[in-house]
Amino acid sequence: MIIKSIRKTFKLNKRRGLRPRKRFFATSTGDFSQSTLGSGVKVVTWQSEAPLSTISLYVHAGSRFENYLTKGSTHFLKHLAFKANKHKYSLNLIRDVEEVGGHYYTTISRDVVGYHTHGRNDPATIKALAGTITSVISPQLYEWEFEEVKGIIEREHDKLRTDAETNSFEQLHRLAFRESGLGNNLFINEYDLKRLHPQHVQKHISDYYFPGNRMVVFGVGVPHDQLVAELQGLVDLKNESGSFELKAFDPLPPTPPTPQEGKYYGGEALIEGGKNTYVALGFPGVGLNSHDLFSFAVLKEVLGSFGISKLGEAPIGRISRTFSKTPQFIQASSFNISYVDNGLFGIFAEAKGGHAKELISALLNEIKNLNSITPEELSRAKAIAKGKLLRERECRINYGTSVANRLFGGTNALPLTNELQNIDQVSIEKVKGIIQKLTSTTPSLVTVGDIRGATKL
Repeated sequence: MIIKSIRKTFKLNKRRGLRPRKRFFATSTGDFSQSTLGSGVKVVTWQSEAPLSTISLYVHAGSRFENYLTKGSTHFLKHLAFKANKHKYSLNLIRDVEEVGGHYYTTISRDVVGYHTHGRNDPATIKALAGTITSVISPQLYEWEFEEVKGIIEREHDKLRTDAETNSFEQLHRLAFRESGLGNNLFINEYDLKRLHPQHVQKHISDYYFPGNRMVVFGVGVPHDQLVAELQGLVDLKNESGSFELKAFDPLPPTPPTPQEGKYYGGEALIEGGKNTYVALGFPGVGLNSHDLFSFAVLKEVLGSFGISKLGEAPIGRISRTFSKTPQFIQASSFNISYVDNGLFGIFAEAKGGHAKELISALLNEIKNLNSITPEELSRAKAIAKGKLLRERECRINYGTSVANRLFGGTNALPLTNELQNIDQVSIEKVKGIIQKLTSTTPSLVTVGDIRGATKL
């Protein structure tokens, strides 16, 4: 999940005297309030009874939009968060948040860069958090700060080299979407780390940090009118690519934009090195605005998980019942990753070294045997899916990312009651139709670690 933004030519002109309600257009979306600033920035608020305010700025400028010159910019932007910008030095920016007891961090994905602030639910804190959010998209890109971030990422690489799960999913995306931006790495590689220069990051910012369908502000526990009034710094942004003031770097050669169709291909890859065997088996999923989104969510819970759970949940679903009978298998979990326009569905699993063949065979059988789903399994999976949806609402950042991506895809966020109803409407016929599509598609298969016995599909 990232941060930093561009040197926006927003003139803090003296429009603060204008009444905020004349600067946006409001609509009603159930349990949300939604507005559009004059610049095109969308503002969404969701009310919560908790005494905590969260304000996030999402920019539709994740790693999928990088080209061969700007590769790695998204990862850099994450760590350049809250560094010096056009209006304040880093120390002043951080102090303003900490003085009101606030907290800040960034997230990155292939779709978005997210800038997040948390603090008490009072007017002074909300003002400070909103002011911080509006300033982070005008960075100075000082050379010394850029070099500092390089050092941070180099230390991250030491951990990433042994992170089999992250490496598996990076390779899985390269196989599945190798001809489009979704196949780009989320984390910068060592070659691009040495090559990347502030002007490359600035180019990425200039190309993609602009309003319209590129920026969404999501607030939780924040009065909607107050948040809009505090976002005046975003009102005067020009709604076009390349509209920001740039530093005087040498011009870069023209580069074509990265294709964004998100076409799925599939394939196989082996990455040797490690004691245990890790396998990621993926199939084409769906985007956040697909009619089949909730059917995939239910199908994921039919598969379930086995072994270690990051959330401390008990193993559930078909995977648990099958894998618990094989002592060589350590853990497995289904995944359903949805982007704005596409997704990946499948299973990630770990086994003891030397058991790659058995593990791959077991995963393929799990997908193949989904056709035998029963009404009881479907009912149980729906209940689990609804429970996880409710918990997602408690994780403001994950939920905000989902809302922003829906808006980037051209649809509004759904009220909770609508989402729960969509889960209830998932039928065995819908699920079996999806299973038939999955089993007729070329999988993406990545084996990492001890690859002895790994078989071809």
